[in-house]
Amino acid sequence: MYCSIVIEGNDRKSVAQQIVAGVATPTNIYLEKLSTMSNAEINAGNITACQTPVVLKRAAYEERKANRLSDDPIQELHLAKRSLDAGLGHKVEGYIQDIGLAPFSVSFYMEDQVHLFLDKCGRGKQAVLHIDATGSIISGVLHQGPAYYYSVVLADCNIPVLEFILTSHSATDICYELKKFLSTCRTYTHGSITQPALIVTDFSFAMMYAVLQAFNNMSLVAYLHCTFDVLNGFATELQINSLTFVALCCAHMMKAVSRRLVRCEKRKHVRQVTREQQSLKLSIGQPWVCSRVFIFLASVHEGGWPVLSLTIYSFHHSSS
Repeated sequence: MYCSIVIEGNDRKSVAQQIVAGVATPTNIYLEKLSTMSNAEINAGNITACQTPVVLKRAAYEERKANRLSDDPIQELHLAKRSLDAGLGHKVEGYIQDIGLAPFSVSFYMEDQVHLFLDKCGRGKQAVLHIDATGSIISGVLHQGPAYYYSVVLADCNIPVLEFILTSHSATDICYELKKFLSTCRTYTHGSITQPALIVTDFSFAMMYAVLQAFNNMSLVAYLHCTFDVLNGFATELQINSLTFVALCCAHMMKAVSRRLVRCEKRKHVRQVTREQQSLKLSIGQPWVCSRVFIFLASVHEGGWPVLSLTIYSFHHSSS
C-alpha cells in the first residue's frame, strides 16, 4: 500500500511558496521527487518522500490564506488600497483606484501608467491600444454575474495602461471605466484630450460601443458614417486626426472565419484557400489593394471555389 505523509515545517513552506509564486506546479514537484526515488522504494509502495499533488495543493492553499489581509475579499481590497496609497504617486495615489460593490468593480492603474499613456498617445503619435477581457483570472462574485478582467495594453511595448474587473459587462459599465481613466489623464494635460490612433478589440459589441463612446463620443452608427466618409475621401485631415479608429483583432477574426467555414464548406482545400485570402486581406490593410488581390485569385484558379472568392470580394467591396 502506498503512503504519502503530509509535508511539514520549512519544507512545506518552501514548496508552498514555489507553487504560489508560479515557479512550479504541484504535479511537476510530485514528478520531480518521484524521479529521484529508487525502483525498490517505488515497488515497495514507499513514496513518503514524494507527496501527492493533492497534499501539495493543500499546502499552497494554506500559504495563500495565510498571506491574505482579510477573509472578506472586499475588505481585503480596501486594506490593500489603503496600504498601496501611501507614498505612491502625486495626483494619482496608489494602484487600486476605485472599488464598487453592486455591480462589483475594481480599477487598477498607477501614475506611471498615466504618464506612459500620455507619452505614447500624445499629439501626432500613432499609438495603438489593445483591449480584451478574460473570465479565467478570478472566480465569480456571490449573487452577481461572472467577473471579467479587462486590460488595455499599448501595442508597441505590451504594457497595460489600465486594468479593471467588472461583473456587469454592458457598454455603459465598460465605457464608465474608460472615461474615468481619461478624466484622470486630463488632469495632467490641463483638460486637453489625449487619444490613441487605433484601438483593437474582439467581436464584443459592448466593447466596441464603449470604446467609441469613451474616445470619440459617438455611437456605432455615427462611427460607420465617419469611416465611410474617410474611405471615400470626404473627410478632412483634421476630422481624421481627431478620430480614434477601431479594428477587430486578426486572431479573433481568423478563428471566427475558420469556425464558420467548417459549418458551411466541407472541402478542405476550399477552406484552406479562403483562410489564406482572409489572412492576406487582414495583413494588407488596404481595401482597394484587397479587392484587386481577390479579383486576381478568382480569375486565375479554377474549380468550385472562385465563386466563394468573388463573394468575399463583393462583401468586402460593399462594406468599404
